[in-house]
Amino acid sequence: MKNNTILCGEYPVRILFNDDRTLAWLNLHDLCKVLGREELLTNREAIRQLPSSIQIPFRKKGREMWAISPYDVYKLIRPMRRENSIAAGNAAKVETWLNELLEESAIQAARAAEPVRQEDVVFNYQDHPISFRAANNKMMVNATQMARSFGILPAEILRKADFVRYRQHLVDKGISESLDSQIFTTRGRNNGATWIEEELAMEFARQLSPDFSAWCNTKVNELMTRGYATLENHPAGPSADTTENLPVPQNLDDAQKLIVAQRHEIHLQKERIEADAYKVEFYDNLIEGRDFYSTTWLAQELNTTPRQLHQFLAEKGICKFEKNQWVAFLPYRQWQIDTPYYWTNHRTGKCHAAGTRKRWSKVGRDLILELWSKEPPKQPELPAGRRRVEDPYKHLREGVDYFAPTQLAREIGISAGRMSRFLERCGVCRFVKKQWAVLPEFQQWQIDVPYYWTNPKTGKRWAFGTRKRWTLLGREKIIELWNSRDSRPKTEGQDEQGVD
Repeated sequence: MKNNTILCGEYPVRILFNDDRTLAWLNLHDLCKVLGREELLTNREAIRQLPSSIQIPFRKKGREMWAISPYDVYKLIRPMRRENSIAAGNAAKVETWLNELLEESAIQAARAAEPVRQEDVVFNYQDHPISFRAANNKMMVNATQMARSFGILPAEILRKADFVRYRQHLVDKGISESLDSQIFTTRGRNNGATWIEEELAMEFARQLSPDFSAWCNTKVNELMTRGYATLENHPAGPSADTTENLPVPQNLDDAQKLIVAQRHEIHLQKERIEADAYKVEFYDNLIEGRDFYSTTWLAQELNTTPRQLHQFLAEKGICKFEKNQWVAFLPYRQWQIDTPYYWTNHRTGKCHAAGTRKRWSKVGRDLILELWSKEPPKQPELPAGRRRVEDPYKHLREGVDYFAPTQLAREIGISAGRMSRFLERCGVCRFVKKQWAVLPEFQQWQIDVPYYWTNPKTGKRWAFGTRKRWTLLGREKIIELWNSRDSRPKTEGQDEQGVD
């Protein structure tokens, strides 16, 4: 990594860059100084708040200092926007400064990611252009054009499980350098495409058509061995289940047989079209019929949350948080479009444009889905000192194996508050952290049962805490203690029931 110091206003901020000039770490002490909130580091509140906090040296043989990732800067300044005007101004200054750095870093990374290439060689397959490109000593094929010639999207094949396994097989055998080197994407309104290396292109073409795979193999071999390829097109032969391979009829009987066969084929095609009509209509209305997509929509497709998707894109250097919305950097501006939103005056009935909001375009959606499938985000690790614990009481049922205070009090015939005060006077429990907890010598009377909340969008369950429940032993002991209350000595101020 390379260190550097960049001014944010009048304060210097120490930064570590990766070898490709992308931002890696920012000095947390310098950021707190710019924000005028150095106490966040003194009381370690910022360290607890930011999950990426780490101690690293910012110069060779230097002392270790607290650093955070660029994405966590947004988490650091988010609560300061609501404090006062001075804190909000400092937060806005840091956000603008960070976005400028990230934009410059994204531009440099996009330039460095472009492979050195020669001019494309274009051949026609059944009147569809297929481009071949030599880049970084490898032959690359335009997968977008290959898929378009069969009326599908490249992602429909790239995301198949067997195709992903084949990609990993090429890496394991040493045929491909890595998963990232197998595919690269060019962006632009007219030249945006997905390119795949020749070994992968053969399998990609085989998924489309065996004849097309043979044609691609021939062209690649000619280009790699001779430096050029023949221009003659080899159209794919008709399949055996169609009437195209039948000979030209020589008499009336042969002509009638051909007519019957063609009518049967047309009938089967109509049945197939009618059977798939609802699928085509649903897909067209749901995906192809849309001109733009919200982040929530894409997050649902990827089975994640909008916040996690934004974090993933920000860590990849694709977008930034600016003016209360996520905006794509300059090299990725074609991924987003500005859609207006309107306000209707119910008194006059007129509709007025109230502003614009960022939405992902069709190109952006395809590239985000492809990027997610190629480099899925890693599951976040738990902070130090915490571990995932399975619910030990998930096989137990409330009201049968353990009891809430209300259930136990109803069985006795009193209120839950009255029962808790009775147990407190008996020296069994006390009120701690908004709930009644037993003393150490009565630990077997209670258990801590976790309670959960299910996110309706993702379907994931999250443990929010625990609550005290009485065990079967505790239930028996409390009932026995309540029934024997008349034999206990009464203290001053108790009523005849020994509770109040």
